[in-house]
Amino acid sequence: TAATGEYHVHGSDRLHERPMQPLLAALRSLGAVIECEEQEDHAPLIVYGRGLNGGEVEIDGSTSSQFASALLLAAPLARRDLMLAITGEEVSRPYIGMTMEVMRAFGVEVIADGNRFIVPAPQMYQACNYAIESDASAAACFMAAAGICGGRILIRDLNPNSCQGDVEFAKVLESMGCLITWTDGGLILRRDSAVRLQGGEWDLRSMPDVVPMLAVCSLFAEGPTTIRGVAHLRHKESDRLESLSSQLRRIGAEVEIHHDGLTIQPPTRFSPCVLEVFNDHRLAMAFSLIGLRIRGVVVDSPEAVSKSFPLFFETLKSITSCHKKR
Repeated sequence: TAATGEYHVHGSDRLHERPMQPLLAALRSLGAVIECEEQEDHAPLIVYGRGLNGGEVEIDGSTSSQFASALLLAAPLARRDLMLAITGEEVSRPYIGMTMEVMRAFGVEVIADGNRFIVPAPQMYQACNYAIESDASAAACFMAAAGICGGRILIRDLNPNSCQGDVEFAKVLESMGCLITWTDGGLILRRDSAVRLQGGEWDLRSMPDVVPMLAVCSLFAEGPTTIRGVAHLRHKESDRLESLSSQLRRIGAEVEIHHDGLTIQPPTRFSPCVLEVFNDHRLAMAFSLIGLRIRGVVVDSPEAVSKSFPLFFETLKSITSCHKKR
């Protein structure tokens, strides 16, 4: 929308199901011309790029932080300043901080005041050398693996001061009974064999991508685990609340769905089975961890991990070869 020309935007079937009304309404209010080819407020789209006018715009932050990030990234190319106000219950706030950090690294000024953001325009992004941080969302899989199996793992180059909200998953595991140590080389996480994971209640609105990992850890914990603040997970690659609920029940857990999360009672007896991942990369990675402890667990579509971590299974195998399944 900030450039010129005609663009056709499409993706997977699941992407076409995800509602985009807040973003499309905001862009149209800024002068964008966007046509929905099949269903209103959903992809596939035709975008007639004529540049953005700028001005004041509001967007509901309760569905996805991605909409706010998209507006911020396009804002410097508008004809005049953009003033963005995020309304509603804001989710995934750390991702907006990451967006601003990257914009500033590439020479763009962003002014933040609470839930209001001003991007002076016009500005130009400036080329630079930029080091991309280690992926804390992917690292959470291996934190969870150590928590489930016990033992010790070093995750290199993870930064405790990162803007990535998922770094905080280490603290969640610490509160469940793991030990964490930050070093110059990264994060060391371990669980002693004499210590069992403990259930509890956590609000994960700032790190929703780790919900599947915590849900799987809860299967091996003492007592129930409650996850709150993640109603927006219904609009991810799958409806993650329904998907997690159905598959964890299949393996033997009792699961209660709340309007914004789940309560999981660990199984008294595990039922080996084939787990569906609904073409969702986060579920494929998380469900694979169950097989580290329980024989006969199969992930139905392991190729789903290719969206974000094509070498996930090779990496997992390399760190778990010394563990025996019970």
